Amino acid sequence: MDSPLVTVVIVTYNSSCTIIETLDSIYNQTYENIELIVSDDNSTDDTIEISEAWIQQKKERFNNVVLVSSKQNTGISANLNRAINVANGIWIKSLAGDDLLLNNCIEECVNFLQNNGGKICMVKLQLFDGCEKKNRKVEQWLEKDKYACLKLTSRKKQYKKALDRHILPGPGIFYTKELWDKIGGFDESYRDFEEYSFELRVLELERVYFLDKPLVKWRQREGSLTHTKASPATLNDINFFFDVRKQLIKQNHYYFLLWDRYINYYAKRKVVCENKSIYYKALALLSPIFYLRKMRIYL
Repeated sequence: MDSPLVTVVIVTYNSSCTIIETLDSIYNQTYENIELIVSDDNSTDDTIEISEAWIQQKKERFNNVVLVSSKQNTGISANLNRAINVANGIWIKSLAGDDLLLNNCIEECVNFLQNNGGKICMVKLQLFDGCEKKNRKVEQWLEKDKYACLKLTSRKKQYKKALDRHILPGPGIFYTKELWDKIGGFDESYRDFEEYSFELRVLELERVYFLDKPLVKWRQREGSLTHTKASPATLNDINFFFDVRKQLIKQNHYYFLLWDRYINYYAKRKVVCENKSIYYKALALLSPIFYLRKMRIYL
């Protein structure tokens, strides 16, 4: 068990321009015992053909290689589930078809979690491709808004922070197949918003360990749908709050947090979904947590 099988899952959709770079980053891992699964969500470009050609040349490096494809576009959550359902690895590292792993990523993650007995960890992310100045600002935001929460050693404290805001960016997570099975995989009700539901269900059971090393390169592309106000992910975020998070916050008796988040998402729904005036954002002034955050009392 010193070198357990790790399944690296690459989910793709029209990734022909970046998939080779992503695949090469898996090929170049210092960790040897890797199963590779590429799962394509009905790309309309030649992602599958490029992946098949690369696999034919490089498959000997891997314990096993599987290419999964769908006859219809089903979204990120279903695409991940299709791949992980056929995974044989004890550990899972999922990755989009345009992101990259640093060469020692898998080795570092396996050693880290074996040493502390954890079932899931989050690594630091390096941002690349896109505005360098903006990338630096996002990395600073990750440090203050995400990593600071993950440095908390209490599962309960991490869970409370996650009820407030998303703290577990998908490109950085590394977890056991057993944990994925236990929580029921990714929630396909939110086809392009797989991370938040997964995160909360994990934190109901397990603490997330934080590996304070930059080991994954996260591509940032200007004009991406995920960067627009009315993106599918934004709409899924709004629906997920009213369907799930609101009830979880209430069940845990975090009433000030419920007040704050309800105001926030009510305004967001008005602005994004109903195309109402941007002045709905002024509703934040009705939340006591808004002022506590301004005074840096509630972070």
